[in-house]
Amino acid sequence: MVILFLILQYVIAWIRYFNNLDSRLGDSTWRWSYDYQVIGERDISDLDDKAFVRLRRKRNKIILLMYSIVFIMLIGFPELITRMFTTDSLVIEKTPTAMCWVFAATPIIAVQLIGSAYFQAVGKAVPALLLTLSRQGFFFIPLIFILPLWYGELGVWMAFPVSDVLSTLLTVSILYKEVSTKLISKP
Repeated sequence: MVILFLILQYVIAWIRYFNNLDSRLGDSTWRWSYDYQVIGERDISDLDDKAFVRLRRKRNKIILLMYSIVFIMLIGFPELITRMFTTDSLVIEKTPTAMCWVFAATPIIAVQLIGSAYFQAVGKAVPALLLTLSRQGFFFIPLIFILPLWYGELGVWMAFPVSDVLSTLLTVSILYKEVSTKLISKP
């Protein structure tokens, strides 16, 4: 447990280091990666600053690596993480399976979140709302009632990644339609 804590502290130290490299990168505790907004006022002078663009890209790659380390810790050591919070042997026994199912589709959730944020940023409230609600409201709630009928307790845990995959596929299809009709100019 001490090793996992030290690894987490190391990851956070690297992220804080990159936060302090350039004031234009943004200094949010919760948003450790940074990019430009889609619509609105922005300082376009940074777009010509090649050193800044390279720094931003390097920072985003390092942060992706750091998040990957945290993800691997969650998937690889769920029993140790559970022991940090409880000593109940039944909970420690059941949690690793649940954690693997719950976090299985975590890497693709970003597509769904970015897709809904894109529609919100360009002022399309209805697609943004539908995509935001799709993961928890349209897919997860029905799946949490349906899957346990066939798979029992495992069905509850399977509802998490299945709803994530379905909402991501919906987002990709709506984004593809938007990009192919609006952003790509046709001859």
